[in-house]
Amino acid sequence: MIVVELRRRHPDTAEVETLARVSVPVPDGPAVVEAVEPGNLPAIEILLGDGVPDARGHTLLPEAGEAYALAMLDAFRGSRLWAERVA
Repeated sequence: MIVVELRRRHPDTAEVETLARVSVPVPDGPAVVEAVEPGNLPAIEILLGDGVPDARGHTLLPEAGEAYALAMLDAFRGSRLWAERVA
């Protein structure tokens, strides 16, 4: 199972917080996007609502499953907002 977390460095405290968890529980199945804190759901919907670009510039949606989750690793690589694969 692939699990990718969307994380950010909090602007006031510099602490790292996990905003969302994206998992692909079933091979060849869709990705499941979950906000870690319910209050973060609107921000997650804004960030991921239009899909995630892959390396070729195609926009992927959760229905793309593993490709969607892995594309997040390249799409979010900032110092304040990034995606990280977790075990």
